[in-house]
Amino acid sequence: MNIDEKQLLILQTSDSSSIFITQELFPYDTPDSIQLSYSISEGNNPLYWSDNWCDDLMKTISIMEFPNRNVSGKRDYISWWLNCRPAYVSETIKPILKIRLEAYYSTGEIRNAFRNANQGLEFNCDCLLEWHSILNVEYDKELLKLIPESNNFRLNDVRSITIRFVGFDSLPFSTISLKLGLFPDFQCLLNDLFKMLKNEVKQMSYGEDWVLYDSCTGLVLEKAAINDTRSLNALGIANFDRFICYKK
Repeated sequence: MNIDEKQLLILQTSDSSSIFITQELFPYDTPDSIQLSYSISEGNNPLYWSDNWCDDLMKTISIMEFPNRNVSGKRDYISWWLNCRPAYVSETIKPILKIRLEAYYSTGEIRNAFRNANQGLEFNCDCLLEWHSILNVEYDKELLKLIPESNNFRLNDVRSITIRFVGFDSLPFSTISLKLGLFPDFQCLLNDLFKMLKNEVKQMSYGEDWVLYDSCTGLVLEKAAINDTRSLNALGIANFDRFICYKK
């Protein structure tokens, strides 16, 4: 995805759709008069724009959270944090978003999000944890205990991990779920992933062209040897873990 230098935030709302927040220069009444503003668009379709937001990006974020349309039957204060994955976040607005995310702890919204996890599209804790990692916001690991296990019965049938791909243009998908039992060791997992990525990365280039990192901790899975035969358990890879496969 090409990032325009004016774009401040890109949110992936689905495999085929993204929302863009972009700085724009809008002409005023006279040709010599322009004003910096913010626009929000979904793909090529404009959603909102206003030259009143030039001094307050928070108003733009508020409109994202409470759009003037009935998107779903129930919304909450951290709706798009739970449903939209950041594909790009400008350094200029990270401080604004960080303050807003931290504020949700004081209101109890973060605790509610974890307590009601896996109850529909409004509750995707892995999206929320990804925001924490990107914005460098600490979260209480005890919150993970609030995720109801009873709602994971479909996932419990088969032990699996989820991998999201970032930076790869040739893949027909952005996320996959893999059965842990198919991989006796870490090298087998990397070999299978390479088969999917071979059009974009060189052979034996893990760590150089592409890496896997834990979306919760932000830690990269480092190889211990050219042929890394450590088990996934030895690496701490467990059921329900979510990773990001990133092209450097």
